[in-house]
Amino acid sequence: MKMLPCLDFYIQVEILKRLPVKSLIRFRSVCKAWKSLIDSSPFITGHNDQSSEEHLMIKYRLGCRVESEVKYVCYVDDDSFPQNKFAPPVPPILVSLHQSWIIGSSCGLVCLEGSLREPDGSYKTQMVLWNPSIRKSIAIVVPNEVRPYCDFVGFGVCPETKDPKLVKISSYNDHQNPCCQVMVFTLSSQEWRCLSSNQLPRKSLKNYGQTVIGRFLYQLVFEGEFYLILSFDLSMDEFREVPVPDGLHQSYLSISKLRESLVLIDHQGRDSTMDIDVFDVWMMMEDGAFTKLFTINNASVEMILGFKKTGEPLVEIQSPDDVNSVLLAVYEPCLDHIKDLEICRAGLCFSMCSYNESLLLLDHDDGCIVSCEELNQGK
Repeated sequence: MKMLPCLDFYIQVEILKRLPVKSLIRFRSVCKAWKSLIDSSPFITGHNDQSSEEHLMIKYRLGCRVESEVKYVCYVDDDSFPQNKFAPPVPPILVSLHQSWIIGSSCGLVCLEGSLREPDGSYKTQMVLWNPSIRKSIAIVVPNEVRPYCDFVGFGVCPETKDPKLVKISSYNDHQNPCCQVMVFTLSSQEWRCLSSNQLPRKSLKNYGQTVIGRFLYQLVFEGEFYLILSFDLSMDEFREVPVPDGLHQSYLSISKLRESLVLIDHQGRDSTMDIDVFDVWMMMEDGAFTKLFTINNASVEMILGFKKTGEPLVEIQSPDDVNSVLLAVYEPCLDHIKDLEICRAGLCFSMCSYNESLLLLDHDDGCIVSCEELNQGK
């Protein structure tokens, strides 16, 4: 196939940028010019399919034992929900992980954390970045040079550069004085680096979940007796604190997102008069203030996992047939109605995320493992 004039090829590029991922994967076979274009880093980062389907991915275990079978299921989150359901092919690099769980998603990548058994019997923390749309994945070994009091890893993709990042926060007791260290990994450099001391958040933190909205990675953390929300700017590598709204019970909070807004879920605990769990759902508005959307006090709901893009929560409910099993369901707040999705798990809770189709990782070798222990000190 001959190359068309520059103007025509430029128009082709602009059209291709707006096509669905599945079509682009097929079009790589049309000619060498298109394959070279689609596989290039500038095209991958510039691809902007506004009509990309949104999916909900659920991970769960069939039994309580460690060796019990693990399942993944994806739903297309549109008007057909929950009919359009499929099981994504799980990459081998993910199957080899021990006790993995979904920690979040960003720009079409799903991030899972788990541990990998070393020949000497020890375990190393490993993160897997998985693009289910193009069936590619890579693993990153997380450095653990000294044993911290507590550490956790967040994940997000810089929206400007489309560069995936891992943010590791470690809390230590250094001679009885609590301190904190932050390391950032970027896939483009394949290096971990320490942020400068003025970028460190609080001295002693425990993580209770994360979500990515735009260029911000939000992490719900616990310090002493209070919850905090840390916002990490994926473009500037800077932290700031988001005030938690007044009026929360703070007995148990979790964090999520509804469309492109930050959501806090306040689990008030069990109402002794009605013998049910009560949940308040709060959303952060454009001015940074939170407003309460609705309250769930349905006897069947035990946990809120996340939200469909239409706003209905995905929840865990107790199986009526087996006290050791939990079902996945959708709760409709306006009708106080529960729809069972007929997915049953045992053992650890469901983990889930939503993701859109993207081309990220197309220019990387599938199944590679990045193990870089050297740390570059931040300035």
